[in-house]
Amino acid sequence: SANIPESLWFVFRAKKRAEVAPGVGRETDLVMIGTGLGQFTIIDDKVIEVLNVMNKKHADKEQGIQTDALISVEEYLDKLAKDNQQDDQSSDTVETDG
Repeated sequence: SANIPESLWFVFRAKKRAEVAPGVGRETDLVMIGTGLGQFTIIDDKVIEVLNVMNKKHADKEQGIQTDALISVEEYLDKLAKDNQQDDQSSDTVETDG
């Protein structure tokens, strides 16, 4: 089925992300449950190894994207602070007619 690769990937990623929680081990066993009674397929360790490599690459890219986003937010907040500081300075100078 076309949904098997997607399901396998999302289940694997969810498990890897859950490993930060206490009680979730680093070892991974995957089993696909079939539609019939007692129908199941154990996912081979070689497949899990490949998923681990793919997960590492994905996590590295994700970390890079997150770092870029944090830098952008920091730059934006710095700009807002400078703009607010300039607005405060210009409102402190009051002109009087006279």
